[in-house]
Amino acid sequence: MMARRSKAVDLYTDTPIAYEIAPKSGFPLRVLSPHHSTVRKHVYYDFTFAEPMGELANVFAKEFLNFTEPLKLGGGRARFAQLQAFLRETVLVQPDVGKISTWEADRWKALEQQFSRIVRRRNIKDRSKKDLCCGAAAFLKHLQDAGVLPPFEFSEPVKVTNAGKVPPISHLPVDSKRLELLSLAARSAVNELESLADVRDPIKMQEKISRMRDILREHWTEQARAVWTKFVDGNRLADNAANFDVDRFLAEYSPDGGVSFHGSWRDQLSSDALLIKLLKRRYGGIIPARGEEGLQLGDYIREIGAVRRISPILHSTVDSIVPFYGLILNADELALNPSSAKTMTEDSSASTDAPGLQTVYWDKGRSGETFSEHCYIEGANGEMTVPQAQSCLLAMSAPLRPYAVEEERKSLFLVKTLSSTRETIGVISDDALIKGWRRSLDSHPFLCVYKILPMHLRSSHLYHKFLQTGGDVIEVHKLARHAWLETSQIYVNLNTSEFVAARDARQVQDFLLMKATPTRQQLHQELGLDAAVAKRLTVSAASLGFMDWDLDCEQDRLSEFERWLINGEKVFIETVEVAAELYAFRNHLVDNAHVLRETKDWSGTWAPMILLMNAALGEMRADTRNKGSKLAAEYELEYKGFNR
Repeated sequence: MMARRSKAVDLYTDTPIAYEIAPKSGFPLRVLSPHHSTVRKHVYYDFTFAEPMGELANVFAKEFLNFTEPLKLGGGRARFAQLQAFLRETVLVQPDVGKISTWEADRWKALEQQFSRIVRRRNIKDRSKKDLCCGAAAFLKHLQDAGVLPPFEFSEPVKVTNAGKVPPISHLPVDSKRLELLSLAARSAVNELESLADVRDPIKMQEKISRMRDILREHWTEQARAVWTKFVDGNRLADNAANFDVDRFLAEYSPDGGVSFHGSWRDQLSSDALLIKLLKRRYGGIIPARGEEGLQLGDYIREIGAVRRISPILHSTVDSIVPFYGLILNADELALNPSSAKTMTEDSSASTDAPGLQTVYWDKGRSGETFSEHCYIEGANGEMTVPQAQSCLLAMSAPLRPYAVEEERKSLFLVKTLSSTRETIGVISDDALIKGWRRSLDSHPFLCVYKILPMHLRSSHLYHKFLQTGGDVIEVHKLARHAWLETSQIYVNLNTSEFVAARDARQVQDFLLMKATPTRQQLHQELGLDAAVAKRLTVSAASLGFMDWDLDCEQDRLSEFERWLINGEKVFIETVEVAAELYAFRNHLVDNAHVLRETKDWSGTWAPMILLMNAALGEMRADTRNKGSKLAAEYELEYKGFNR
C-alpha cells in the first residue's frame, strides 16, 4: 500500500522570512508555521479559503507567518480568525476579486471601513468588536510596511463601553446548592465573608478581598508543604533503602536488564520505596507506559493502584503543581496573568545583593516585555513565598527535563499525566491545569462554594489596589504593568457606579478625574492647548518646584516639558528621571486636590495638569514608568505647598 502523502506545504526547514510559498498544482494553501510548530506537533494555517485572490493569497500566507512570528500560538490563531473574518466578509465577496492585485489605496481603505461597520453591528461585546477590527488592521498595516499594500488610513478603533471585565473574587456569587451541603461551621464562615459584600462600602470590599486572599494563601501553603514533604521524604526513603540492591535484583529477575521480568520478582518489591528506587535507577524516574521498556513493571504498578501514590514522589504531576501555581498567582506584589505564571522557567528567578531577597522575572505574552520584582525568600508566619514555590517546582520537574522538547525543557510546569508517555511529556495544558485547580479548591471546607478561577486573582489584586489607593488608576496601572493606561481603566471603570451608590459626590468627582485620561490629541482640543497655554501651565508647575530635581542634568527639562505639551516629543518622557518627576508631581497634585479645588486656578490649571500628567505616564514604556516610581520613592521627591 502506498503511503499517504501530506497535502501540506512543509516549510518547517525554511527560514521564516526567506522562504517563498509556492504550492504545487492542485495542492491547497495549507502552510506550516515554523515558529509555532515543534518536532512533536505541527501547526498549520489553512489559506485555501483565499484561493480566489490568486497569487496574492500566496503573499498573504507568507506575510502572515512573518507577522505572527513574535506571537505565541494562541495569539497567532486569534490573528488568523480575525484575518479570515476580514477576507470572507469584505474582500472575497467582491465581484472582481480575481483582479485584487490592481486595487488602489482608496479601495482597500473602503474595504477596511466596511469591515469596521459590519463588526460594529454585530451582537457581540465591545471588546470582541475591538479585537476583530484591530487584529485585521494590524495585519493590513504589516502588509503596508512590507510593501504589499498601498498606504491608507485606518478607521477609529471601537470604544469599549462594556468591557466584560473579569470580576475579582469578592464579586463571585455563592453556589447555593453547594452551600447547603456544608457543615454548620463552614456555612458560618461563608456568611461572615458575604457580610462584607457591600459595594457601597469600599473598606468592606477591601477587607473581603484581603480575607479571601489570605484564606487561599493558607490553603495552598498547606497543600504545597504537604506535596513538598511527600516529595522529599519519599525520595529520601527510596535512596536510603540499603537492603534493596537494584543491580542484583535485575540480574536475578530480569536477564535482559529490565525489559521483562520472571520469577517471584513482585514479591521483592514489597513497598513504594523499593518501587521508586528501581524506577529512578533503571527507568529515569518514569513509570513505564505502553510501548516502553519495562511495561511489565508499569502494569504491575497500575494493577496495585500505586501510580497516584508514587508519581508525585518521582516527578511533578498536575495535582502536585497546582498549589505552587496558586501561590504564585496569589502574590499581590506581582499581580500576574495566569499565562505569565505558567510560562515561568528555571531562569525566572535570580539572587540579589540584598540578603533575603530574590528577583522574580516573568513575561507578558501580548506585549512581549519581561518584568521583574524583588520578593522575600522567607514568608511571614511560615507562608510559602514565590521564590520558594519556584524552587520546589524546579526540583519536582527536574526528572522530566530529559524527555521534554528543547523549547520546553526549562519550564517550571512540566508534567507527566497518567496517560502520557516519555514522548508526550511537556508543559501542562490549560485544560489539565483548570481541572487540577478545581480539584484543589473543591477540597477547601468552604471556598468550594465560589467558582474561583486563575484569572480572578489578577483582577482581585488590581481591584484591591484601586480601593486601597482611593481610586488611583495610576497605581493600578503601575501594578498591572499595562502598556496603556486605557487598559488599566477597563479594570476599574465599572467601579464608578459603586462610588455613585455610596452617594459621596466628592469621592465620585475625584475618581472620575483620576480615571479620565483622554489621549493627548483629545486634550489639545478640549483644553485649547497652544503655546500660550503650555507656557502658563509650565510656569505654574515650576512655581511649585517641578523639574527642579537633578539640577546637574544638562537638559533643560522644563523647556522640554513645555515642548512635549505642544507637540508630544516622546523622547522627553522616555527617561527614568523624568518619569520620577512626573510620578511624584502628579501624586503631589492629587494629594492636595482638596486644597486646589477651592482655588481659582483649579479648572484652568491644576485639573488639566493632572490629566496631562496621566497622559504622559500613559505614553511611557511600562519599565520606564516602574523605574521612575521607584526612583521617586527612593529620593522622596517633594514639592512646595499651596496658598489658598
